[in-house]
Amino acid sequence: MLTDYRIRQRDHLLQIVRALTQQLDLESVLTRILKAATEMLAGRAGLIALRDQIDGDAKNGVATFSIHAQHGVSPEFLKHFETVLKNTTSSAVLVDPASYIIAELEQRLHMLARSGPFNLDGTIGLPLEARGDLVGILLVLRASASPSSQNEMKILQAFADHAAVAVTNARLYEQVTQEKRQLDALLEGSADGIMILDSGHLILRWNKALAQLSGVTPASALGSTHDEIINWSSNPDPNLADAEARGWPFGSASPLYVEGNLLQSTGEELAVGITYAPIFDRNKRLVNIIANVRDITRFREAE
Repeated sequence: MLTDYRIRQRDHLLQIVRALTQQLDLESVLTRILKAATEMLAGRAGLIALRDQIDGDAKNGVATFSIHAQHGVSPEFLKHFETVLKNTTSSAVLVDPASYIIAELEQRLHMLARSGPFNLDGTIGLPLEARGDLVGILLVLRASASPSSQNEMKILQAFADHAAVAVTNARLYEQVTQEKRQLDALLEGSADGIMILDSGHLILRWNKALAQLSGVTPASALGSTHDEIINWSSNPDPNLADAEARGWPFGSASPLYVEGNLLQSTGEELAVGITYAPIFDRNKRLVNIIANVRDITRFREAE
């Protein structure tokens, strides 16, 4: 019997690990974890609430939670529990905010059980923690009011750990996605031409302003090399190739400025200044070169 129990636990955890490696939305993964935890602990219902990400909440001791997954919970209980989750606060600076918040939530749950028609005896709950930070809580409401065994707490801890990993991964992905959106907006909204090269001078990005300056569309530029697209009427001194032959950017990580007449796709010339800025990885290997291209026709005329 114990062997079957452990096999079911293993199968649940394998399915959860598989779900974590697939491109499933966070709610789907959390619901799968919650259903498995509820079944393994012979629970009648369960829910996962995540701590909302609000700037400054860790500093002022405020924590608000939102329910992201529930299984078998009545709408009436959800309504009351959402009130329990709002604004756990402390007037003092907290040395261990996670423990304080969990203790306050437990106190509120006891008050809810005493004041309402909800039987919370036998409820098992654990915090979801990632790198020492409280990211949420997992609750399983059991039909039995018997005390939780050590084995049951270990099982719930395993599911809580996987849920914390899922939350952390999802938030990291959202952070990266948000930063990419910000970068896209910055590149496309810039009045200067901007291109991004890899270490072999392959063009990875080519913004709208640069397309207007050069007459070369992003579709034509992307995947080409720098020298295939950037054509000078006469080679400036220094140019990118000459500077690299002399050791740039490894001798000096300072930007390289190149000025000259760029041949446009129409055959006309345009006076531009290009500033090349190198990007290195943590091992000091060249990863990218960011090139800022500016029309300097008016400066030339002023001279």
